[in-house]
Amino acid sequence: GGLSEDHAGVAGRHCRRPSARRRASQIPDKSPADNDACCVEGRGVGIERQTMLERLAKQKLVVIGNGMAGIRTVETLLERAPDLYEITVFGSEPYGNYNRILLSPVLAGEKTVNDIMLNTEQWYEDNNITLRKSEMIEMIDRRTCEVVTAEGARVPYDRLLIATGSNPI
Repeated sequence: GGLSEDHAGVAGRHCRRPSARRRASQIPDKSPADNDACCVEGRGVGIERQTMLERLAKQKLVVIGNGMAGIRTVETLLERAPDLYEITVFGSEPYGNYNRILLSPVLAGEKTVNDIMLNTEQWYEDNNITLRKSEMIEMIDRRTCEVVTAEGARVPYDRLLIATGSNPI
């Protein structure tokens, strides 16, 4: 199944959402007096509020495709600007990223899928990337800046990278 909307030119498209600064200003301040356990190093910023602000400050990057090109792009982003994006990767396969070039030895029984793994599930976790395995994107809703899975889940994005590449094994 392909995507149900013409998505030419969507890769890397910036979605027009309220700015993080404007969204962050809508979060009420939590006074340290309300809960002393919520103070961070005496700065008077509640941990809950700080976490919310950090998440709001990050742009949501959704990557459709868990192949070598898309994940290499993610690796480069993590090297250059590790705190810029909250990243979600959708892959139609039940694995992390593996080396498709070495797929023939797996099919011949000479190697296992684990032998050709490039990025394990632990790598995604270590880099705070949400990996949504075995999930297909059926539609891109450009009006609301959301991708819609085959199961009907809607995931918002500020930036969208379509890197679907080849067919999975």
